[in-house]
Amino acid sequence: MASVDKHLKNTNFLESVITACQGIVFAFCHERNLRFHAVTMGLVFALAGRLSFSSLEWVILVLTVSQVIVAEMVNSALEYLTDLTVGNQWHPIAKRVKDVAAGAVLITALAAVLIGGLLFLPKLINLF
Repeated sequence: MASVDKHLKNTNFLESVITACQGIVFAFCHERNLRFHAVTMGLVFALAGRLSFSSLEWVILVLTVSQVIVAEMVNSALEYLTDLTVGNQWHPIAKRVKDVAAGAVLITALAAVLIGGLLFLPKLINLF
């Protein structure tokens, strides 16, 4: 088995957590769509707080929103990996990889909107 450079592998759990946090910070600093999702998440959470969501509604909301964030981060990772692989060259397979990953984010976001509608609309209708 090939040896692994110690700089490529975390040596303990804390180092793994720190590395993961660095990835999250990098993604939020460099990915516009992720920042959009984060702002939307904040607004959604604020509205859910005002509408007194139940514990179950909060669980559903947090899971739904986190799926969108994760999908966006995986999409970004695949884009970076694809760019690393093809460099500045256009390649039809690279385009497909990026398109499919973006499609996964779109499906996740549309599902989140649907779930949000199911959670928020009855409460908003009851206000009026």
